[in-house]
Amino acid sequence: MQKTHLSLLRQRSRRGVLVVEAIVGAIILGAAIAMLVPAMTAVRRQRMAQRFETLAMVELNNIEELLPETIDPAALPKLTAWFQERYEQAVLEAELLPVSEDAKMLQPLRLTIRKPLMESMPEQNVSVVVWRKAAEAMP
Repeated sequence: MQKTHLSLLRQRSRRGVLVVEAIVGAIILGAAIAMLVPAMTAVRRQRMAQRFETLAMVELNNIEELLPETIDPAALPKLTAWFQERYEQAVLEAELLPVSEDAKMLQPLRLTIRKPLMESMPEQNVSVVVWRKAAEAMP
């Protein structure tokens, strides 16, 4: 009788330890998930930002190739339809910079693609400066 009572006591003790182990395991798993989800979200946002910068630089290089030899301030370039579909909020800004005394025949044009804030991310700006022949002034 003592042996059966002792074996029943061991079984109950074993069940209690198993329940405690399951609870501790669930707590550890919950803590790991609670730390992993924000980290994965941050990595995803950074990758999206890097992808935008890469594609914006490709877009700016494509626009640069399409620019004529002489810059006409009245006909500044626009974003391609493909890029606008992918990044609807992105805006292309073209700014004529002052002509330097060193290069009087060349007109610098800064092309900038701006993308407004993403949640918890700053505004993204990707720029390139293009040098073309300055438009001749009308006498």
